[in-house]
Amino acid sequence: MRPTKRLFGLPRGASLTRVCFAALMVAFVSAGPVSAQEQEKQEQQKSYNEQVRKNTWSIYAQGGVSGASGLWYPNISASMFHNVAPAVGLGVDYNICPRVRVGVDYLFSRYTRQQRFLTVMDREDPTHLLYSDYKVNYHNAEATGQFSFLNPKRKKATWLNLYLGTGVGFMFARGNEYDITASTTVTNNNEVPKNVTTEVVVNNTTPSNTTIDAKLNGKNVATKFNQFYVPAIFTIEADVTRQFTVGLKGQANFAIARNDLAPKYTYYGLLTLRYNFVESSASLRAKDFARKLDDANGRINGLQNDLAAQKALAERNANEVANLKGQLANLQNDLDECNKKPVAPPVHHIVRFDKASHVVGKHEDEWLRAFLRRYPGKTLSLTAEASLEGETVYNQLLSERRLMSVLDIITDEGISAEVEQQTAIGADNKIDSPEGRRVIVYVK
Repeated sequence: MRPTKRLFGLPRGASLTRVCFAALMVAFVSAGPVSAQEQEKQEQQKSYNEQVRKNTWSIYAQGGVSGASGLWYPNISASMFHNVAPAVGLGVDYNICPRVRVGVDYLFSRYTRQQRFLTVMDREDPTHLLYSDYKVNYHNAEATGQFSFLNPKRKKATWLNLYLGTGVGFMFARGNEYDITASTTVTNNNEVPKNVTTEVVVNNTTPSNTTIDAKLNGKNVATKFNQFYVPAIFTIEADVTRQFTVGLKGQANFAIARNDLAPKYTYYGLLTLRYNFVESSASLRAKDFARKLDDANGRINGLQNDLAAQKALAERNANEVANLKGQLANLQNDLDECNKKPVAPPVHHIVRFDKASHVVGKHEDEWLRAFLRRYPGKTLSLTAEASLEGETVYNQLLSERRLMSVLDIITDEGISAEVEQQTAIGADNKIDSPEGRRVIVYVK
């Protein structure tokens, strides 16, 4: 088992907690109360956020640098920057609402290290590592959920978003380790092996037989490991348009159930380019213009219909005015003719009654019938009266009875359908004499 040595450190849990808490406090303090004057602008912001970041999908590409720490590989005669390697990936997100989104993504990065040792020969260590090269490809697949801690109802910049997120991921890594080692063996004896004989002079004394065996060994080992991890994600994004968004993403992965070869922590600094599956501003403007054009056409058609109706009404009114003017002229002519001629009293007949009686006497009956026979087919009008001797209510009832008596005679003559008007007025004429006890029959 190889020893584990962390190449560079990760911020402590307490420090990370303080940083996150400070960021959240700044976000809450910066969100001030909403004034009434900004209500309309907030409605527009709400509409934008709901159109772009509610029940919508997006895809994105990401690229940048990656790093790892907590590796087993020793840091000997190698640059610290060998920990930094390129990283690329793709992802898909679904916006549940303007503040919450979930998604999956894939991220590829490569870790590489080379070790070069200065001391080649060491008599105390007959086997010595001269050179080592270690390359591993990291394939990360993760499912995440992210929360925007900028309130979309209060923030003024709808195009800017800050997300914090986490989830679960799985890393499957495949790599290769190549080592070159040197081994030496030094022996002194009288027998000199064939092919390897070296004379060595020590302290200017007599030469002796010395044998040195040197070997170079190369080892190429394929390595692989798999592990689960928990990502911590911070992303700042800005909308270039409704459909395109650019952002900077920082991510740290914390290994779960790590083995000796796997890194304890991996880090990523990435640039993201996102495409949102929403309608473009031009398409929305075109639809808005089309809707406004339809509304304008509808209003124009309505006004044209109203204008046609008003014209038809005006024509009818003009015709009626012309007819009324003609009738008025005719009436004026008739009035002028009437004014030229003496007005003859209307033809009428008076039926007399005894005091407090509604019975038509014999002679009155005969006279009434004779009058009616003189004007067959004419329209009649009746007015019944009473004198002032009695009470008002009594006089009214008495005039009504007298009216009914005359109507009975008219009905008996068979011309009841030609009676146009019948009125009982009691003693309204205020005649205090027998002249008031009557029913007047007018012929029109």
